[in-house]
Formats: sequence, structure tokens, C-alpha cells
Amino acid sequence: MQESFAKNQGEGETQEFIPAKNQETTITDDNEYKDKVHKENQNNQNKMIDSSTSYKKQDNKEIDKIKDFLYKEYEGHCQICGDTFAHKDKNTFKIKSLNIGKNRDINRKGNSLCLCFKHYEICKRKLRDISDFIKKIEEFEEKNRFNIEYADKIFELYDWVDKEDKDYIYKSFYMLHEDDEFIRDDIYFLPIRIFKKDEYIKFTKAHLIEFIEVWNEN
Repeated sequence: MQESFAKNQGEGETQEFIPAKNQETTITDDNEYKDKVHKENQNNQNKMIDSSTSYKKQDNKEIDKIKDFLYKEYEGHCQICGDTFAHKDKNTFKIKSLNIGKNRDINRKGNSLCLCFKHYEICKRKLRDISDFIKKIEEFEEKNRFNIEYADKIFELYDWVDKEDKDYIYKSFYMLHEDDEFIRDDIYFLPIRIFKKDEYIKFTKAHLIEFIEVWNEN
């Protein structure tokens, strides 16, 4: 995990959004445009082409265990921004492995994150800089194996995090809704950079211990 983790990172310098160019289609004649669309659809044969892929897939039961663990820890709230939304009586999130690359290990609790759709795509495209906390871990590893006691020293640790902390935008689960009572004890803040801004991946103690276990094994 350490090798793929270190290699698969970006600069965190990408734009937060692309400035609008307002180049939407201009329609000067409705009927003319309708005819154009109709002709394009007539010429489209709607044929499917054969496609085959071959890849290894992890046991769904094991993936479900990871999802269950992450939901228990964060109740669907993104570990970066805290955002989520309800669907079918459950908060919605996406699982994203930190463990990517050609020689990656299997997905495990320690190398997986609970993210909103936005931050899932940001991580998928490597638009985040995670070198800072990697460096902190590696400095310690020269002496010994990474452990939770050392994590207490090198990462910011908050005894209590809830919606009242949202004014400290980059140091809380700050996109919680007003009526959201999401509260967590002992939250670790691992520094990252996204869109040239300092932000944090928040870890519960249980999840960070899982992370340390995977880090030390690989």
C-alpha cells in the first residue's frame, strides 16, 4: 500500500471549477432545430458493439464488510467535507480505496474511505495532495513501526466533533445540515490539499487503527 499510496497522488493545485463560457447551443429557429435532431436520430443505428474486459474482482461479501464498517464509523458522512444525503432510509456515500495502482493490494477497511460523490471523483482523478501526512508517517518509520501513539503526536486530534464546529471550515465535518446530530469522539485530522486549500481527511480512532495495520503490513 505504501508504494502505490505515494505514487498515486496529485499536486492539489487544480481549479475548483471551470469558469463558465456560456457556449450553450443557440436556437434561432425551433422547427429547424427539431428537424436537425430528428435527422440525427434517424441516422443513428443504435447498434451495440461487442466489448469484453478481464479484471480481478474482490468478493462482494468482503466489500460489504468494509461498507458496513465505514457506515458505522461515519454514518455516510464524507470523511473530507462531512456531506451526505438520505436515500432509502440510509445516508449515501461512496467507498474509495486509497490503495490504487498496478500492484495494489485488496480493498480493506484500513485503505478505504467514506466519501461524498464530489470527493470520490476528486480522489479518483488524483486531484489531491496527500504528501504531507505521508511524510510525517515516513519520518517516524525510520525509527519504528507506525502506531496509534505516534499518530496522537503527529496528527491533530479532537476529542469532540459535531455540527457546532462547522464554522471552522477545514477543521470539522463542516457541511452538516442544521438538524443533523452527527457527533464523533476522538477524530484525527490527516492534512491534505485540494484546490490549493488546506483540508483534512477525518479518521475515527478505530478507522485509523485499521489504516495503521494496513500501512505496516505493506
